[in-house]
Amino acid sequence: MASGNILHKLNRPDVLAHAAGNVRRLRQDRGLSQAALAEASGISRRMIAAIEGDEANISLSGLDRLAAGLGVSYAEWDRKYGGLK
Repeated sequence: MASGNILHKLNRPDVLAHAAGNVRRLRQDRGLSQAALAEASGISRRMIAAIEGDEANISLSGLDRLAAGLGVSYAEWDRKYGGLK
C-alpha cells in the first residue's frame, strides 16, 4: 500500500509548486534566511524549508503570513509576483 506522502506528492497540484517557488524567490530577493522569514512570519523554519522544497502543503492563511513576513500583502504578492497562478 502506498503511503499518504507518496500519493500526496503524485497528486500535488502545480499551483502549490508554483507558490513554493515564489516563496523561495521572494525570500532570496529580500536577502532573508529561512530563519529570518520564520521569525517575521511566525511559521517555523522547518515548515518554510518544506514549503520551498515542495514537500508540504500550505493554506492561504499561511501564504498570507509568509507574504506579511516578506513585507507585502498577499493581494500584492498575487498581483505583482504571480502568487498562485
